[in-house]
Amino acid sequence: MTMNPIEVKHLSKFYEKRRTFGFIRKMLGDIPAKFKAVDDVSFTVKNGEIFGLLGPNGAGKTTIIKIISGLLKPTSGEALLNGKNPLTNKLYVGKILGFMFSNSMIYWRMTGFDNLNYFAKIYNVPDRRAKINEKAKMFGLEKWINDYVENYSLGMLCKLSFCRLLLTDPEIIVLDEPTLGLDPMSIIQIRNIIRNLRESGKTIILTTHNMREAEQLSDRIGFLSKGKIIKLDTPSNLKSILRSKLKLVVESPDSAKIKDELIDMIEKEDILLRDGQIEFHFDNGKNEYSEILKILAKYRIIHVKEQEPDLEGIFFQFSSE
Repeated sequence: MTMNPIEVKHLSKFYEKRRTFGFIRKMLGDIPAKFKAVDDVSFTVKNGEIFGLLGPNGAGKTTIIKIISGLLKPTSGEALLNGKNPLTNKLYVGKILGFMFSNSMIYWRMTGFDNLNYFAKIYNVPDRRAKINEKAKMFGLEKWINDYVENYSLGMLCKLSFCRLLLTDPEIIVLDEPTLGLDPMSIIQIRNIIRNLRESGKTIILTTHNMREAEQLSDRIGFLSKGKIIKLDTPSNLKSILRSKLKLVVESPDSAKIKDELIDMIEKEDILLRDGQIEFHFDNGKNEYSEILKILAKYRIIHVKEQEPDLEGIFFQFSSE
Protein backbone atom coordinates (compact mmCIF):
# COMPACT_ATOMS: atom_id res chain seq x y z
CA MET A 1 0.00 0.00 0.00
CA THR A 2 1.44 3.35 -1.06
CA MET A 3 1.86 5.90 1.73
CA ASN A 4 0.42 9.36 1.22
CA PRO A 5 2.99 12.19 1.55
CA ILE A 6 0.72 14.10 3.96
CA GLU A 7 -1.66 12.50 6.43
CA VAL A 8 -3.64 14.58 8.92
CA LYS A 9 -5.45 12.53 11.56
CA HIS A 10 -8.03 13.98 13.97
CA LEU A 11 -6.03 17.19 14.32
CA SER A 12 -7.13 19.72 16.94
CA LYS A 13 -5.50 22.88 18.26
CA PHE A 14 -6.95 24.78 21.21
CA TYR A 15 -5.60 28.09 22.43
CA GLU A 16 -6.03 29.51 25.89
CA LYS A 17 -7.75 32.86 25.79
CA ARG A 18 -8.52 35.12 28.70
CA ARG A 19 -11.96 36.46 29.46
CA THR A 20 -12.69 39.39 31.73
CA PHE A 21 -15.84 39.96 33.76
CA GLY A 22 -15.79 43.58 34.91
CA PHE A 23 -15.67 43.88 38.69
CA ILE A 24 -15.34 40.08 39.04
CA ARG A 25 -12.01 40.36 37.24
CA LYS A 26 -10.71 42.57 40.02
CA MET A 27 -11.40 39.83 42.55
CA LEU A 28 -10.61 36.68 40.55
CA GLY A 29 -8.38 37.94 37.78
CA ASP A 30 -8.66 36.80 34.17
CA ILE A 31 -10.40 33.46 33.70
CA PRO A 32 -8.80 31.23 31.04
CA ALA A 33 -10.97 29.71 28.32
CA LYS A 34 -10.25 27.55 25.30
CA PHE A 35 -10.54 28.71 21.71
CA LYS A 36 -10.73 25.98 19.07
CA ALA A 37 -8.59 27.07 16.12
CA VAL A 38 -8.70 23.55 14.58
CA ASP A 39 -11.34 21.02 15.57
CA ASP A 40 -10.87 17.31 14.70
CA VAL A 41 -9.61 17.76 11.13
CA SER A 42 -8.59 14.75 9.03
CA PHE A 43 -7.46 14.53 5.40
CA THR A 44 -4.69 13.14 3.19
CA VAL A 45 -2.74 14.66 0.33
CA LYS A 46 -1.80 12.31 -2.49
CA ASN A 47 1.54 12.16 -4.25
CA GLY A 48 1.89 14.86 -6.94
CA GLU A 49 -1.37 16.55 -5.93
CA ILE A 50 -2.25 20.16 -5.21
CA PHE A 51 -4.54 20.12 -2.20
CA GLY A 52 -6.32 23.39 -1.47
CA LEU A 53 -7.43 24.48 1.98
CA LEU A 54 -10.09 27.08 1.32
CA GLY A 55 -11.77 29.25 3.91
CA PRO A 56 -12.22 32.75 5.30
CA ASN A 57 -9.71 34.47 7.57
CA GLY A 58 -9.66 32.76 10.96
CA ALA A 59 -10.94 29.41 9.65
CA GLY A 60 -7.80 27.57 10.81
CA LYS A 61 -5.86 27.26 7.54
CA THR A 62 -2.54 28.66 8.74
CA THR A 63 -2.71 26.76 12.03
CA ILE A 64 -3.09 23.47 10.16
CA ILE A 65 -0.15 24.01 7.84
CA LYS A 66 2.07 25.24 10.69
CA ILE A 67 1.37 21.94 12.46
CA ILE A 68 2.10 20.04 9.22
CA SER A 69 5.37 21.96 8.91
CA GLY A 70 6.41 21.14 12.47
CA LEU A 71 6.23 24.76 13.61
CA LEU A 72 3.31 24.24 15.98
CA LYS A 73 2.37 21.46 18.36
CA PRO A 74 -1.21 20.18 18.11
CA THR A 75 -3.43 19.80 21.15
CA SER A 76 -4.44 16.35 19.90
CA GLY A 77 -4.18 14.28 16.76
CA GLU A 78 -1.19 14.26 14.43
CA ALA A 79 0.15 15.30 11.05
CA LEU A 80 2.55 12.94 9.28
CA LEU A 81 4.94 13.58 6.38
CA ASN A 82 5.82 10.30 4.63
CA GLY A 83 4.68 8.60 7.82
CA LYS A 84 6.93 10.66 10.10
CA ASN A 85 5.94 13.19 12.75
CA PRO A 86 7.51 16.58 11.89
CA LEU A 87 7.91 17.45 15.59
CA THR A 88 10.16 14.48 16.30
CA ASN A 89 11.87 14.18 12.91
CA LYS A 90 13.00 17.74 12.23
CA LEU A 91 16.14 16.86 10.25
CA TYR A 92 14.22 14.53 7.95
CA VAL A 93 11.40 17.03 7.49
CA GLY A 94 13.92 19.78 6.73
CA LYS A 95 15.15 17.73 3.76
CA ILE A 96 11.78 16.85 2.21
CA LEU A 97 9.65 19.91 3.08
CA GLY A 98 9.67 23.45 1.75
CA PHE A 99 7.24 25.99 3.15
CA MET A 100 6.32 29.60 2.55
CA PHE A 101 4.35 31.73 4.98
CA SER A 102 3.83 35.00 3.12
CA ASN A 103 7.24 36.76 3.09
CA SER A 104 7.91 36.29 6.81
CA MET A 105 11.07 34.22 6.24
CA ILE A 106 12.86 36.87 4.21
CA TYR A 107 15.22 39.37 5.88
CA TRP A 108 14.63 42.86 4.53
CA ARG A 109 18.01 44.38 5.46
CA MET A 110 19.94 41.79 3.46
CA THR A 111 20.35 41.38 -0.28
CA GLY A 112 18.43 38.75 -2.16
CA PHE A 113 21.63 36.74 -2.60
CA ASP A 114 22.54 36.96 1.09
CA ASN A 115 19.04 35.77 2.04
CA LEU A 116 19.31 32.72 -0.17
CA ASN A 117 22.92 32.04 0.84
CA TYR A 118 21.96 32.16 4.52
CA PHE A 119 19.24 29.52 4.12
CA ALA A 120 21.41 27.43 1.79
CA LYS A 121 24.07 27.27 4.54
CA ILE A 122 21.48 26.24 7.16
CA TYR A 123 20.35 23.31 4.99
CA ASN A 124 23.85 22.41 3.74
CA VAL A 125 22.92 22.94 0.09
CA PRO A 126 25.88 21.90 -2.11
CA ASP A 127 27.21 24.31 -4.76
CA ARG A 128 25.32 27.15 -3.09
CA ARG A 129 26.29 29.94 -5.48
CA ALA A 130 25.39 27.92 -8.57
CA LYS A 131 22.05 26.88 -7.04
CA ILE A 132 21.22 30.45 -6.05
CA ASN A 133 22.00 31.80 -9.50
CA GLU A 134 19.96 28.99 -11.08
CA LYS A 135 16.87 29.77 -8.96
CA ALA A 136 17.24 33.52 -9.43
CA LYS A 137 17.32 33.06 -13.21
CA MET A 138 14.34 30.67 -13.05
CA PHE A 139 12.24 33.38 -11.38
CA GLY A 140 13.64 36.33 -13.32
CA LEU A 141 15.46 37.86 -10.34
CA GLU A 142 19.04 37.71 -11.64
CA LYS A 143 19.16 41.50 -12.23
CA TRP A 144 18.12 42.28 -8.66
CA ILE A 145 19.66 39.40 -6.71
CA ASN A 146 22.36 41.68 -5.20
CA ASP A 147 19.91 44.47 -4.30
CA TYR A 148 18.62 44.92 -0.77
CA VAL A 149 15.31 43.14 -0.23
CA GLU A 150 13.74 46.25 1.32
CA ASN A 151 13.69 47.69 -2.23
CA TYR A 152 11.88 44.68 -3.71
CA SER A 153 8.25 44.80 -4.85
CA LEU A 154 5.75 42.34 -3.34
CA GLY A 155 5.95 40.23 -6.48
CA MET A 156 9.74 40.08 -6.27
CA LEU A 157 9.55 39.18 -2.56
CA CYS A 158 7.19 36.33 -3.38
CA LYS A 159 9.51 35.02 -6.08
CA LEU A 160 12.48 35.25 -3.72
CA SER A 161 10.49 33.20 -1.19
CA PHE A 162 9.95 30.53 -3.85
CA CYS A 163 13.69 30.57 -4.60
CA ARG A 164 14.38 30.01 -0.91
CA LEU A 165 12.05 27.04 -0.49
CA LEU A 166 13.23 25.38 -3.73
CA LEU A 167 16.94 25.52 -2.84
CA THR A 168 16.62 22.12 -1.14
CA ASP A 169 14.49 20.64 -3.97
CA PRO A 170 11.77 19.53 -1.50
CA GLU A 171 9.32 16.71 -2.25
CA ILE A 172 6.51 18.42 -0.34
CA ILE A 173 5.67 22.13 -0.55
CA VAL A 174 3.42 24.08 1.81
CA LEU A 175 2.16 27.47 0.62
CA ASP A 176 0.20 29.88 2.82
CA GLU A 177 -1.78 32.31 0.63
CA PRO A 178 1.13 32.82 -1.81
CA THR A 179 -0.63 35.42 -3.99
CA LEU A 180 -2.02 37.59 -1.18
CA GLY A 181 -1.60 41.31 -1.96
CA LEU A 182 0.00 40.79 -5.38
CA ASP A 183 -0.91 42.64 -8.57
CA PRO A 184 -2.77 40.69 -11.31
CA MET A 185 0.34 40.05 -13.43
CA SER A 186 2.30 38.71 -10.46
CA ILE A 187 -0.66 36.51 -9.46
CA ILE A 188 -0.69 34.92 -12.93
CA GLN A 189 3.08 34.32 -12.75
CA ILE A 190 2.92 32.74 -9.27
CA ARG A 191 0.01 30.49 -10.25
CA ASN A 192 1.96 29.31 -13.29
CA ILE A 193 4.94 28.58 -11.03
CA ILE A 194 2.72 26.46 -8.76
CA ARG A 195 1.34 24.53 -11.74
CA ASN A 196 4.88 23.86 -13.01
CA LEU A 197 5.92 22.57 -9.59
CA ARG A 198 3.02 20.12 -9.61
CA GLU A 199 3.94 18.98 -13.13
CA SER A 200 7.48 18.31 -11.91
CA GLY A 201 6.07 15.86 -9.35
CA LYS A 202 5.90 18.01 -6.23
CA THR A 203 3.16 17.45 -3.67
CA ILE A 204 1.64 20.79 -2.69
CA ILE A 205 -0.74 21.95 0.01
CA LEU A 206 -2.06 25.44 -0.61
CA THR A 207 -4.12 27.70 1.63
CA THR A 208 -6.21 30.50 0.18
CA HIS A 209 -9.45 32.39 0.68
CA ASN A 210 -9.58 33.12 -3.05
CA MET A 211 -12.31 30.94 -4.61
CA ARG A 212 -11.02 31.35 -8.17
CA GLU A 213 -7.47 30.48 -7.17
CA ALA A 214 -8.58 27.32 -5.37
CA GLU A 215 -10.63 26.21 -8.37
CA GLN A 216 -7.89 26.92 -10.91
CA LEU A 217 -5.02 25.26 -9.03
CA SER A 218 -6.37 22.52 -6.78
CA ASP A 219 -6.91 18.85 -7.62
CA ARG A 220 -8.99 18.59 -4.44
CA ILE A 221 -10.34 21.20 -2.05
CA GLY A 222 -11.10 21.09 1.65
CA PHE A 223 -13.57 23.77 2.75
CA LEU A 224 -12.70 25.06 6.22
CA SER A 225 -15.11 26.90 8.50
CA LYS A 226 -14.59 27.58 12.21
CA GLY A 227 -11.79 25.06 12.45
CA LYS A 228 -13.65 22.20 10.76
CA ILE A 229 -13.55 20.78 7.24
CA ILE A 230 -17.15 21.03 6.12
CA LYS A 231 -16.65 19.52 2.64
CA LEU A 232 -13.80 17.85 0.76
CA ASP A 233 -13.82 16.86 -2.91
CA THR A 234 -12.59 17.79 -6.39
CA PRO A 235 -13.70 21.18 -7.77
CA SER A 236 -15.81 19.48 -10.45
CA ASN A 237 -17.56 17.19 -7.97
CA LEU A 238 -18.23 20.08 -5.62
CA LYS A 239 -19.75 22.11 -8.42
CA SER A 240 -21.94 19.17 -9.46
CA ILE A 241 -23.57 19.30 -6.02
CA LEU A 242 -25.23 22.56 -7.03
CA ARG A 243 -26.25 21.48 -10.52
CA SER A 244 -29.85 21.23 -9.38
CA LYS A 245 -29.66 24.86 -8.31
CA LEU A 246 -29.59 27.58 -10.91
CA LYS A 247 -28.33 31.10 -10.49
CA LEU A 248 -29.94 34.02 -12.30
CA VAL A 249 -28.53 37.52 -12.50
CA VAL A 250 -31.22 40.04 -13.46
CA GLU A 251 -30.57 43.69 -14.26
CA SER A 252 -33.66 45.84 -13.83
CA PRO A 253 -34.66 49.30 -12.53
CA ASP A 254 -37.29 47.40 -10.53
CA SER A 255 -34.82 45.06 -8.77
CA ALA A 256 -36.05 45.95 -5.29
CA LYS A 257 -39.68 45.17 -6.21
CA ILE A 258 -38.62 41.88 -7.82
CA LYS A 259 -36.76 40.95 -4.66
CA ASP A 260 -39.86 41.63 -2.54
CA GLU A 261 -41.87 39.19 -4.66
CA LEU A 262 -39.18 36.53 -4.81
CA ILE A 263 -38.76 36.45 -1.04
CA ASP A 264 -42.07 34.58 -0.79
CA MET A 265 -40.69 31.63 -2.76
CA ILE A 266 -36.87 31.80 -2.34
CA GLU A 267 -34.87 31.75 0.88
CA LYS A 268 -33.78 35.25 1.88
CA GLU A 269 -30.10 34.27 2.08
CA ASP A 270 -30.23 33.08 -1.56
CA ILE A 271 -31.10 36.57 -2.86
CA LEU A 272 -28.57 39.38 -3.26
CA LEU A 273 -29.42 42.90 -4.41
CA ARG A 274 -26.57 45.19 -5.49
CA ASP A 275 -25.86 47.88 -8.07
CA GLY A 276 -29.24 47.59 -9.77
CA GLN A 277 -28.87 43.83 -10.15
CA ILE A 278 -30.55 41.01 -8.31
CA GLU A 279 -28.79 37.65 -8.00
CA PHE A 280 -30.55 34.57 -6.70
CA HIS A 281 -30.28 30.78 -6.53
CA PHE A 282 -33.34 28.58 -6.82
CA ASP A 283 -34.11 24.88 -7.01
CA ASN A 284 -34.76 23.95 -10.61
CA GLY A 285 -36.22 20.63 -9.53
CA LYS A 286 -39.28 22.23 -7.92
CA ASN A 287 -40.74 23.85 -11.03
CA GLU A 288 -39.81 27.27 -9.68
CA TYR A 289 -38.35 28.48 -12.98
CA SER A 290 -41.71 29.10 -14.64
CA GLU A 291 -43.02 30.90 -11.56
CA ILE A 292 -39.95 33.13 -11.48
CA LEU A 293 -40.36 33.97 -15.16
CA LYS A 294 -43.96 35.03 -14.47
CA ILE A 295 -42.71 37.44 -11.80
CA LEU A 296 -39.98 38.85 -14.06
CA ALA A 297 -42.50 39.39 -16.87
CA LYS A 298 -44.28 42.03 -14.74
CA TYR A 299 -41.26 44.32 -14.67
CA ARG A 300 -38.83 46.14 -16.93
CA ILE A 301 -35.90 43.81 -17.54
CA ILE A 302 -32.67 45.05 -19.08
CA HIS A 303 -30.69 41.83 -18.96
CA VAL A 304 -31.00 38.26 -17.64
CA LYS A 305 -28.05 35.88 -17.32
CA GLU A 306 -28.04 32.28 -16.17
CA GLN A 307 -24.80 31.21 -14.48
CA GLU A 308 -23.21 27.88 -13.66
CA PRO A 309 -22.66 27.13 -9.96
CA ASP A 310 -19.26 28.23 -8.64
CA LEU A 311 -17.15 27.52 -5.59
CA GLU A 312 -18.35 30.68 -3.90
CA GLY A 313 -21.93 29.50 -4.01
CA ILE A 314 -20.91 26.08 -2.76
CA PHE A 315 -18.92 27.55 0.11
CA PHE A 316 -21.74 29.75 1.32
CA GLN A 317 -24.19 26.85 1.07
CA PHE A 318 -21.99 24.56 3.16
CA SER A 319 -21.10 27.30 5.65
CA SER A 320 -24.76 27.97 6.37
CA GLU A 321 -25.63 24.32 7.00
